[in-house]
Amino acid sequence: RSQRETVCASKPAALQPVPVPSSALLARLAPLTSVPGRPDLVAHHAPDVIALWQAWEEECGAPQAVPFWATVWPAAQLLGRVVQAEPAWVRGQTVLDLGCGSGVAGIAALDAGATRVVAHDIDPVALAIAAKNATANAVDLRLQGTPLLHGPCPARITCILVGDLFYARSEASARGLPAVGAGFR
Repeated sequence: RSQRETVCASKPAALQPVPVPSSALLARLAPLTSVPGRPDLVAHHAPDVIALWQAWEEECGAPQAVPFWATVWPAAQLLGRVVQAEPAWVRGQTVLDLGCGSGVAGIAALDAGATRVVAHDIDPVALAIAAKNATANAVDLRLQGTPLLHGPCPARITCILVGDLFYARSEASARGLPAVGAGFR
């Protein structure tokens, strides 16, 4: 068994390091593969998320949260294609990839000319995987793990990319989506 890798993807003292799947486990069950619709980008993707989840829990010796980061969700695939087709939307911008998951939308924004991308997710393992995916694509994401939906947006954000985050209007309203977008064009 390979030694467990740990990462604390955010600086707040309240967050403790969390177990991240080992590189060997990722290579076996969630290898780097081309992003659908963006073959120039790669991301860790588990063809069988349940198998990855079970193996990760065995590796850690403890239950783990659902690995939503283990797939490139359709909205991230679409955002990756949109910023490729319309790079002016992000070129020169400081982008917030809200609920980044695997980081694909932010990686695509950097590839399209964004000046900086703040990848945000409340799951520190997702941030760790997003960082691994960024490295595999030779770009640098700035990681942000502190909750943003009830606080101010990071300074100097000029573009927000978000997808697959809110599934119902009541959930979006309860989580403060209107406040996140306040003041943006």
